[in-house]
Amino acid sequence: MTRDTDANLHQLCLKLQQLAEQSSRLQATAAQRADWKQRAEHLVTGYLDDLETRPGNVRPRQRRQVVSGFSEHAQEPTEVFGQLQDCLAADGLRHGSGRLFGFIPGSGNYAGALGDYLAAATNRYTGARFAAPQAAALEQQLLRWLAHELGYPDSARGDLTSGGSIANLTALLCAREQRQLQPDQLPKQVIYLTRQAHHCIAKALHVLGLSHCVLRHIDMDSGWRMSAAILRQQIQQDRRLGLQPWLLIANAGSTDIGAVDPLSDLAEIAHREQLWLHVDGAYGASFALCQTGRAILAGIKHSDSLIVDPHKGLFTPFGSGVVLVRRGAELAAALSASSDYMSDASLLAEGVELDAHQLSLELSRHFRGLRLWLPLQLHGLAAFRAALEEKLLLARYAWEKLQQMPGFATVGKPDLSIVGLFADIGTDQHDDFNRRLLDAVQDEGEVFLTSTRLHGRLVIRLAVMAQNSHREHVDLALERLAWHRQRLLR
Repeated sequence: MTRDTDANLHQLCLKLQQLAEQSSRLQATAAQRADWKQRAEHLVTGYLDDLETRPGNVRPRQRRQVVSGFSEHAQEPTEVFGQLQDCLAADGLRHGSGRLFGFIPGSGNYAGALGDYLAAATNRYTGARFAAPQAAALEQQLLRWLAHELGYPDSARGDLTSGGSIANLTALLCAREQRQLQPDQLPKQVIYLTRQAHHCIAKALHVLGLSHCVLRHIDMDSGWRMSAAILRQQIQQDRRLGLQPWLLIANAGSTDIGAVDPLSDLAEIAHREQLWLHVDGAYGASFALCQTGRAILAGIKHSDSLIVDPHKGLFTPFGSGVVLVRRGAELAAALSASSDYMSDASLLAEGVELDAHQLSLELSRHFRGLRLWLPLQLHGLAAFRAALEEKLLLARYAWEKLQQMPGFATVGKPDLSIVGLFADIGTDQHDDFNRRLLDAVQDEGEVFLTSTRLHGRLVIRLAVMAQNSHREHVDLALERLAWHRQRLLR
């Protein structure tokens, strides 16, 4: 070894020692962990205890920045957690409030949050079985349980995703690969769906190159459900035109109005016509866990693929989706990949049929299953089934009450837990008045509702999905709507 090399190595060791001393600050001490954890729990407790006061403030008088920029030096915990408290208490929606009826409300079960904490703190990697065998097995057990609840066979496989958008993308990718479509074939391939399909479906079709297919938007009945009769006619017409029908996308609870397509009829058509039937159940599929919902969703078990968002109907924190494919080998064929640097993972997991990363668009993925597994274990399935049944009956309750409320009308009996309503003022100012009515409710902030458009008219949506929504919250929403209607008419 030369003198220059020896000197360089010495300087390198000194630099490494200096950097180690600085970077070691990233490893929290036991005292720091205890202090930060106590501060965080105090913040969470205060937030949750105050959750029922208001569902949020979406129309603040002024907005201000409550968090500072970044510094090269550690900030005092009191200052940091104080800023964080201001941030979490600031304007916007407070998901978890029973007064939240807008969009599809989230909840954020506390046990689910603890699951996320445990997953992040231990940082176990579940994409490859050898890295965390029991954690990976827990997630597979969770997926098998959910597949069974939804009526899928033992051959089904799935993935825990970040939400419905990626779950839908995964399912449609699987359908495309099973069909073995080539780019030059796309212009003759036909996809069937309705105008009630979620906009993430259009995104997924675009990403997958499937927007080059022929898209048929099938007419719906008065409840915004796909017409099976019109679908049959359209398929026959397309075949006469020399086109090739191949994909049918159905709703198990549309986001707009909660419509459930006639899944059993669509499954029969898909089987006879050899179409891949995909069911978007991001919002509605969870209702299959309760008796009433299972009857409404009876045909979902005959689909080729489906998705469900636990951060909706199973009340987990946001960032929870599931995709299931009836024939799991097709999911593996669409997504399995290999590389030299992953060869040790295969050797270390000898005997494992499929790792999670071989069924997923993701390789790096956290221990996502804990956010659902832990609440199911700590609360029990019966509590979830009861909560889901309650949401369905609350929507029916709201619909029945609206039939008795002067000056209001509904757009149809709810399939699931979304009620479409409007103030019927008998003039051509329908949209303007109902927009002002909704604005008044949102400005007041006692409850939160949103709108959509059906047949070109503005409709107010009362979406009952929050874990903490009960009859008194629905009564409050209807009371505030009636009060503001009267005020606006004076």
